[in-house]
Amino acid sequence: GLGDVYKRQVYQDIDKKLAVQFDKAPKLYWLGIGKDDFLYRNNAAYRADLDKKGYKYEFMETPGGHVWTCWRIYLSVFAPKLFK
Repeated sequence: GLGDVYKRQVYQDIDKKLAVQFDKAPKLYWLGIGKDDFLYRNNAAYRADLDKKGYKYEFMETPGGHVWTCWRIYLSVFAPKLFK
């Protein structure tokens, strides 16, 4: 399971929400996380769930936590992908 994070309302019916998203065949589903991010375990469980369902995504892991320096790296990698 994905633990406490899935108990939040935004994650209710997550399987249905993911099916709707991936039925639309997104050109890019991108995830990034720092190795020391407090949400790392939740992110890993989420990726395992995506893998189990066969949903394709791109993933980037960096050193660091849930901090702007990581987000800045992700933005520099993710933003150009939007224009391909």
